[in-house]
Amino acid sequence: MRKRLFGICAALLLLVGISACGGNANNKDASASNDYADDSAMQVIASGLEARWRLGDQLGASGKEETATDYKKLIDAELKKDKPLRNRKFKNSDMQKDVIDYIKLLEESRTVVEKYPMNGGDFWTKWYETYDKRTAVIKKFVDKYDLKVSDKYADTLKELVDNGKAAQAQNDEKDAVNALVSSLQWSTTDDGYGSYTLTATGQNTTKYNIKDLSIVLSLYDQSGVKQEETYTSIDSWKAGETVKLEAYPSAAPARVEASVDYFDTSNE
Repeated sequence: MRKRLFGICAALLLLVGISACGGNANNKDASASNDYADDSAMQVIASGLEARWRLGDQLGASGKEETATDYKKLIDAELKKDKPLRNRKFKNSDMQKDVIDYIKLLEESRTVVEKYPMNGGDFWTKWYETYDKRTAVIKKFVDKYDLKVSDKYADTLKELVDNGKAAQAQNDEKDAVNALVSSLQWSTTDDGYGSYTLTATGQNTTKYNIKDLSIVLSLYDQSGVKQEETYTSIDSWKAGETVKLEAYPSAAPARVEASVDYFDTSNE
């Protein structure tokens, strides 16, 4: 009887042990499946930036002018660290989007180097467009996710963040002015003898004092075919001010689409 009870107890202990082991295995599987990148993503981004900057220091020490090959090496040094984040899981979907956007901008900057000769104006236009976008994301990394680098490169990071701040301010201006111009409602007056006047009255609802504003008016007929493009402009349009804009097309359009050609802003 005692042997039988001992056997039953041993069997129960064995079952408990198997269950516990199974539970541990399941916990490990669950842990592996929940391997989120949120806590380490900014460390990875920082390591990528510092890898790029270290290589930049080495290239700068040579005293030679940097070539397209050097630019690609600098970008690749950062991409090598960052690209694995593209396939990682994140709890914070906003962080995931920002990280992926940043990787795409690195790839976009590499495409600029591959596509445009460095001795041409197109290269520098495209390069700085991408640079401004990239630094704006870096500023977001610092502000939202507490991106930090080593003390050695703290000033370098600050330069990027400052540029990102300025670039974001410019983007905010562009978005506000584009939205304002797109919202204008245009009416057509038949002046007789084949002459027409397009008129729009609008209030500057942005916070910016706009100056030297040039607007492109794309004019379409009833079939949706573009008839022509014409222009209108205004020297000054202060925040809160209401102005009247006019243009003189050669035919009466069925639809008008307005877009910004050029503008500046003033503190006055």
